[in-house]
Amino acid sequence: VLEGMAMGQLVVTTPQGLEGIEAVPSQHLLIAETTNEFVDVITQAISTGRDPMIGAAARALLVEHYPWSVKMNALEALLNLP
Repeated sequence: VLEGMAMGQLVVTTPQGLEGIEAVPSQHLLIAETTNEFVDVITQAISTGRDPMIGAAARALLVEHYPWSVKMNALEALLNLP
């Protein structure tokens, strides 16, 4: 999910796939649970031209809240525990 968002792509995931990610459904990505819901939300996003806007918002969110420097610092802190 994060890789797709980082690439500025339209991401559609399940509610479980969103867990732990500070994204707002319909603003940064789309949520679906069934096959038909996946088809419907993707079709609607593409047909209304929202897919590039959602992708751009997702990329901006990742750049702001998930930079490598912050995440690597947290990992290094965990690895350096006494």
